[in-house]
Amino acid sequence: MTSNEEEEEDEEELDAKRKRRVLVPLEYSDDEDDEKRTEDRKRKIKDLVETIPTDKEGLWKWNVKWEELDENILNNKLQSFVSKKIVGYLGVQEDELVSFVMDHLRNHKSAEQLTKEMEMTLDEESELFVMKLWRMLIYETESKARKL
Repeated sequence: MTSNEEEEEDEEELDAKRKRRVLVPLEYSDDEDDEKRTEDRKRKIKDLVETIPTDKEGLWKWNVKWEELDENILNNKLQSFVSKKIVGYLGVQEDELVSFVMDHLRNHKSAEQLTKEMEMTLDEESELFVMKLWRMLIYETESKARKL
């Protein structure tokens, strides 16, 4: 074979490969639809936050959706929140205290019990700490239940 014949064969193979390609149609989404979904989600989150009580009695009486509380929420959201708050109150990282609070949540115990247990460490700030934690807990479990 001469070099011209080899080149022609190579070109024929390339042409055959090009012809065999299957084009897949691209699907485009309207930016307006995405914006509407984003706005709708933001509105639902805002509505949820507004329904969560800010007073002690309302928080303590709230029926927490414990079935929605999973390790992902505990480890990725609540644990860092608890850790930051404890450092804020005590000035040092207390891993045992963080573990205690996380175990309390894993065992689905009440806010009143946690407040009493935390009084030894946080004194009068224990109630404020548990209120903030309970708001966060309610938000996370409700947003998961509502698929936000």
